[in-house]
Amino acid sequence: MWRPRRRAERRTVSPRQVHVAIVGLVAAFAVGGCTLPGRSTPSRPPTIAAQAAAPATARWSVADRGEIPAGSGLSVTAEGGLLRSLDVTDRPDHHLPSSTDGLTGRATELPPGSTVTAVAVLASPDGREVTASRTIRVAAPPRSLRATVSPGDGAEVGVGQPVIVTFNTPVADRAAAERALRVVTDRPVGEAGWYWFDNSQVQYRPQRYWPSGTKVTVTAALSGVRTGTTTWGVKDTTSTFTIGRSQVLRIDDATHRMTVVRDGATIRTVPVSLGRHQGSFITRSGTKTVMAIQRTVRMDSRTVGITGPDAYNQVVPFAMRLTWSGEFIHGAPWSEWAQGQQDVSHGCTNVSLANAEWLFNNSLVGDPVETTGTGREMEPGNGWGGGWNVSWAEWKAGSALR
Repeated sequence: MWRPRRRAERRTVSPRQVHVAIVGLVAAFAVGGCTLPGRSTPSRPPTIAAQAAAPATARWSVADRGEIPAGSGLSVTAEGGLLRSLDVTDRPDHHLPSSTDGLTGRATELPPGSTVTAVAVLASPDGREVTASRTIRVAAPPRSLRATVSPGDGAEVGVGQPVIVTFNTPVADRAAAERALRVVTDRPVGEAGWYWFDNSQVQYRPQRYWPSGTKVTVTAALSGVRTGTTTWGVKDTTSTFTIGRSQVLRIDDATHRMTVVRDGATIRTVPVSLGRHQGSFITRSGTKTVMAIQRTVRMDSRTVGITGPDAYNQVVPFAMRLTWSGEFIHGAPWSEWAQGQQDVSHGCTNVSLANAEWLFNNSLVGDPVETTGTGREMEPGNGWGGGWNVSWAEWKAGSALR
């Protein structure tokens, strides 16, 4: 039988009961440390004041005022911020290569034997800029590379004079050394380039003789350049010299004559006697350059391997050296009877005393000497001008940067 539903009784809660319940709940959370089951307690977030008090810092790979081995580099990493820049110097206004990616900066090409200062600029989260620095000593290299440049600074030379860079120790990485060499001229000289004769010497010349009056500046910027496993350049060398008037000595063995051509015009003809046509006495044909001009030179045949009845040891006047092997142009009063007629020397170019003195007073180191008709070829490395006997294609191929 249907019966009407009984209305539920309505219960009221007094304000005091609500207050007691809230207090109990708060107390329960306080006792439990305000945790929920199964969850760890979160750390308290830093306050704004705490964040502002924590600027970015730099973490360096090397200690300040420390020393690192040659070949080592340095790095810096920003912590708590960003790395804006890294500047590394080994002397005032000389900035070494460095790189940064916003967090880490590196410098690897530190010159051995130098004192390096590195300055890092960092940005903190609040925008503040922080500067950090290190000063370190880079140890000297096990082997030091230096260069001698010829012609020397301030010299005036002939149109056939090559630039000669001689190293104090063999160069393993020729390309690295050649990249450090630079030649600047004050006027166009045509195509020019470097040629390595061996690991200790490289020469530079234009395809044709230098234009007279050219000012040439050569820089060997070797400081800090690594050219071997344990070898670094430790010094930069510079030389500026001038090309003088154009003068070429042309010697023809068929006529026994030397023609002196200055700025395109013949100014003197000189009778000569060359090396007699017997074995090693034959004068070399080809292009040479005057290497040295001396008032007197003692010539001892033993220094070039000549002994026995052909030996000699005497002082000759007004001598101009042409080759390492001992060829000179010099005064020879004893052979004036043969000059212009036949070859009687041990390989040198004999001229009269008067002509030798004129050449002595009117020649420059670097003047080309072009000899023809003897039948014996000039060796490319025999003297400073030997490179003129190398074809231009071969000369270009002799560069380490070809």
